[in-house]
Amino acid sequence: MKNSGYRVLSGWRVPAAVGLFLIPVIVAGGDSLQLKSGKIMPLKSIPVWRDGAKEYQVESSEGDIKVTVALKDIERLDIAKPADLDKAQQLIEAGNDEAAIPLLESVIDRYKMLVWDVKARGILGRIYLKKKNATKALDTLQPLFTSQLMGAVPAGERRAYWDALLAAGRTDDLRKELNAAIAAGRRDDAAAALVMRGNMLQAAGKHEEALQDYLTTVWFFEGSKDVQPEALFKAAEGLKEVRDARAEECRKVLLQKYPDSEFAKKAAGKAE
Repeated sequence: MKNSGYRVLSGWRVPAAVGLFLIPVIVAGGDSLQLKSGKIMPLKSIPVWRDGAKEYQVESSEGDIKVTVALKDIERLDIAKPADLDKAQQLIEAGNDEAAIPLLESVIDRYKMLVWDVKARGILGRIYLKKKNATKALDTLQPLFTSQLMGAVPAGERRAYWDALLAAGRTDDLRKELNAAIAAGRRDDAAAALVMRGNMLQAAGKHEEALQDYLTTVWFFEGSKDVQPEALFKAAEGLKEVRDARAEECRKVLLQKYPDSEFAKKAAGKAE
């Protein structure tokens, strides 16, 4: 079944080729753990991750059995989305970020290495970035890149981490991250990294180099829909600064192809 990220995500799969990394998959049903042997254990309670031993302490609903299971022996973990995560998202949408923070912290604590801690860290990191607290944003997001999850961090959470590095002024670390993503060859990751590198160069006053990264994304990564709106908007802004007629072309493409994006709304507002 094709992976579509967090849209309908409720579990992790551990493929043999990846080893200790956990990859999101689409699943259905209640909480359960599937071993590589094929055995499926329905779960009575939330598994507890033991970092030092790289294993979970689990309680099966079949006979109330409590056992420890090594990560390397697990094929898949299916864990229902915690209600606190939905509550936090509702509070954020209502403009009450402060009330969402303890709920997200609770999810991070209770669902460590169980899918939803990753999502909660991404949301919480973004809250701290909005508050211009880069230190707390990095403290929240950094564990994703020093754990077994590193190779499977979703794009949204990875981008939040890059934003936090930039906000904290850690440009050397950010440059290494971006260059690695570009060199890895995955097109969507490379496109996101190019836009982020453009932002880093722009912040450093290197406007022509930043514009080149934005234009490279627009021209050669048209299929990377998640980053195209930002790339088009910033390319248009850069081209306008140097009085290049292609600025209007980028703006039109942005408004026509991505009318509901935040960057299309910014572009429309500037044109009024």
